[in-house]
Amino acid sequence: MKKIFRHPACLAAFAALACLGWSCDDQPEELPWFLDVNLKFSARVTPQPGQEVKCYLYYKEVKGSEFTALTPDMEVGAVLTEKDIAEGLRLTFDPVPREAETVYVSSWVDIDGNGTLNKGDLAAFYGNCRFEDVASGAASPTNAGGDYAINLNHMLIYGDDLVARDATDIEGNVYKTVVIGGQVWFRENLRTTRFANGDAIPTGFDDTAWMNLSTPGYAQAPGTKLEEDGLHYNWYAASDARGLCPEGWTVPTEADWETLEVTIGMDAATAAKDGWRHTAYEGEKLKSKERGFGGSDEFGFSVLPSGERMKDNGTFNNVTNYAYIWTVTINPKNAMQAYRRIFRSDYRNLNKQPIKFTAGCNVRCIKVLDE
Repeated sequence: MKKIFRHPACLAAFAALACLGWSCDDQPEELPWFLDVNLKFSARVTPQPGQEVKCYLYYKEVKGSEFTALTPDMEVGAVLTEKDIAEGLRLTFDPVPREAETVYVSSWVDIDGNGTLNKGDLAAFYGNCRFEDVASGAASPTNAGGDYAINLNHMLIYGDDLVARDATDIEGNVYKTVVIGGQVWFRENLRTTRFANGDAIPTGFDDTAWMNLSTPGYAQAPGTKLEEDGLHYNWYAASDARGLCPEGWTVPTEADWETLEVTIGMDAATAAKDGWRHTAYEGEKLKSKERGFGGSDEFGFSVLPSGERMKDNGTFNNVTNYAYIWTVTINPKNAMQAYRRIFRSDYRNLNKQPIKFTAGCNVRCIKVLDE
């Protein structure tokens, strides 16, 4: 848990006392910590000035509990202004007991103004977790225990019937999904070994055969776990007309990825560039906190490292510290390359890179919501 002394005046006083010979045994107890919640609004439904946003904090496990049945341990709120809606705002829980190791935060906006949570209101737990999924036990919010600042973007609409909570591929593999703006994404890497029409995707290629493929193929990186890391596909598989993703889902285009990046804070001009880029550390926002990958997972996208299969020699590379994810969009400057995204454990930004079709990368499927 982070140790925070918040007040410069206190720091100066402590320093002065130390100069006077104040012993360590005489020092006061640590101050309670506080928790800043930085709120933004990126849903298809936009709040209006005068509507109220409320944040609730809980010290106990909330998974499997109806939101309306929960009693918050702390509550803060604000009446929204035009500036709040456009730029975001900060609410603070203060003080939070320093011994609190389990801290869950939810927030909702009373869109219809009736004072209760209804279909059409904006509502989410930290980690971009739906109230409905928490209540059913299908999802657990991110624990903010020990943090002093978190970001919570209102992108989820309570009771939104358009949103598929899970997706199932042709083999019966079930994937968790996440809503970000007007898009629904897999929050897990694809792991199917068959196209959507049931045809098997070829596999079992040695390194030399892999680098010379001009047809679909998949592989699993040594040491990875199928459920957590998924499979590596070449671009021929990712773009195959038989469909790699389940019915109703597609492998994202470059435009889909740029839309995601802009939704979570990147400016459009930066999103259009190649290479490592960011406006507000969008790579960190999409990466998982798990396995030392260095993410904040602000949106529940939960990227984990599983590396790549190399385009030129067929070997696996960077399995524990990089993630590589395909788009289907061909590089207009090189007809034998397509774009992908790269995440790195010690980088907070993310890379847009064209790469040869024979590279083996992970796949995240996408569905675009109707307006």
